[in-house]
Amino acid sequence: AAPAAGAGARSSTSVFHASQPGHRPCHFAAPWPQAEQTWIVVGRAISMSLGRTADGFAPPKTGSRGENPKAEESDMATRNGSAVWKGDLKDGSGDLQVGEGVFEGAYSHSSRFEDGQGTNPEELIAAAHAACFSMALGNILSQSGHPGESVETTAKVSLRRGDDGPEIGTIELVTTGRVPGIDQEHFAKHAEEAKAGCAVSKALAGVGEITLTATLED
Repeated sequence: AAPAAGAGARSSTSVFHASQPGHRPCHFAAPWPQAEQTWIVVGRAISMSLGRTADGFAPPKTGSRGENPKAEESDMATRNGSAVWKGDLKDGSGDLQVGEGVFEGAYSHSSRFEDGQGTNPEELIAAAHAACFSMALGNILSQSGHPGESVETTAKVSLRRGDDGPEIGTIELVTTGRVPGIDQEHFAKHAEEAKAGCAVSKALAGVGEITLTATLED
């Protein structure tokens, strides 16, 4: 039976400190849940240091004569994740790892589409988006001369049934900030800049809708 709407909510917290077209559709034998589900992950970031882009990376260096620009591109970070899946969709199970064992977790049909124990890909996407956005906004605020005390972001990733199987329908970013010396209008403007500029937002450009609610705390 399809789970009730809202089933499968998950949450976790991250704290940071600082001064397709062309893909073939997949077809599955097991039925997909009818109800839309949402995974919730919270990320927090405290203002980033100056001199970095919205993504949190150092800006590109000005190349001197004779330098190879391709060599400079290779300086960007490469991150790893891995997963193993055994069995079919409905009764199978898997294990995933973030980085070199920083986080390890089990996932299954139940943890993804019902309310079973374990994690799921959408939960990890939510965590990544909340963390990336929070870091980017903290950096932008610092660059604007108003370093924030904290930025707290909730990312809600909604999985829905599409014509070719499940798909991410919407992502909701809800962020609050403690930022001395700035008003709501400017905070919201900087939040929109972070939403557009953060690396994970760019990677998720294929999602139908990404919304943002930004609130400056008193």
